[in-house]
Amino acid sequence: MKKVLILGMTSIVGGVETFIMNLYRYIDKTRFQVDFLVLGKLEGQYREQLSKDKNVKIFEVEHMKRHPIKAIKKIFKIYKDNKYDIIHMNINSSTPVLYTLPSRLYNKNVKIIAHSHNTNNKTSLKHIIFRPLLNLYTDEFLACSNLAGQYMYGKKIANSKKLKILNNGITVNKYIYNEEIRNKLREKFNIDKRTLVIGHIGRFSEQKNHEFIIDFFNDIINRKKITCKLVLVGTGENEDNIKNIVKENDLEKYVLFLGLQKDTSELYQMFDIFILPSLYEGLPIVGIEAQTSGLQCLFSNNITTEVDITDNCKFLPLKKEIWVENIENFKIYNRLNMESKIKSAKYDIATIIKEIENIYEI
Repeated sequence: MKKVLILGMTSIVGGVETFIMNLYRYIDKTRFQVDFLVLGKLEGQYREQLSKDKNVKIFEVEHMKRHPIKAIKKIFKIYKDNKYDIIHMNINSSTPVLYTLPSRLYNKNVKIIAHSHNTNNKTSLKHIIFRPLLNLYTDEFLACSNLAGQYMYGKKIANSKKLKILNNGITVNKYIYNEEIRNKLREKFNIDKRTLVIGHIGRFSEQKNHEFIIDFFNDIINRKKITCKLVLVGTGENEDNIKNIVKENDLEKYVLFLGLQKDTSELYQMFDIFILPSLYEGLPIVGIEAQTSGLQCLFSNNITTEVDITDNCKFLPLKKEIWVENIENFKIYNRLNMESKIKSAKYDIATIIKEIENIYEI
């Protein structure tokens, strides 16, 4: 059995964490022992789920920037005591490579896998400084999209055969459109059949651009051309600020804040449009989930067009009049079963797990 250490898990319910948990749930545990190295504390639902598995070790390590000596001592001990065969870094920048450096002192044949899950509109100096070290130390270069590969490793590797694009897989059957669930949720939230529901699922952070969402939604409400509601799912550091903006604009009866949801698959059913006006993304899992449920999607043109699997996506510049126009001119459509399209595009989690297992075995 090969021993695998996974980096990148946090307490946030986000795309990377969803991917890691799917990897943990579906990997062949007769062939791979999976442990986790977490920066800081792991709390909430993921800690609860992982703690039930007595074969899983969770190593909580201090951030090097804040407690370098403690962090270094811990990671040396982790690699000395466990001698991992594979280290799988799920990363949004190059700096986590620092937490893998001692591994080859204890197993010179350890395979280091870097897996880029994001891009960024502001490339940090630290990322640029540590990128050469990441590229030097990595054996396998993975990314969720070519743009994510370019951001993480640079164009030379991204445009070479070294980079492997690995789709962010989902449990497809969970997201297939279901009319009964749609009606049940609309009744629960007191939304009638004529109301257009605009949905967004994502962390309340600068990246997700919630202020822009409220800005154009406010215009839609004030113009009174359509009847609509906005549903925002998630939590984050900007949540209170967005709630204040909604209150200041008297939008409270039009906006639903649903907070953190353990399972979002049913929520897509009650939406009519899924929006994601992000400032940057790798390849958003929520975009795949939304398309699987048959939704029409509006994405910012900062998001890679690789996400468009069903031809139900539009990519718009971040100009509010364009978003207002597209939503006001929205036409009701029949939600189709997208299972075959999603699986043909290799976004089914079972397919992705097999690919990862093959990479681990090479």
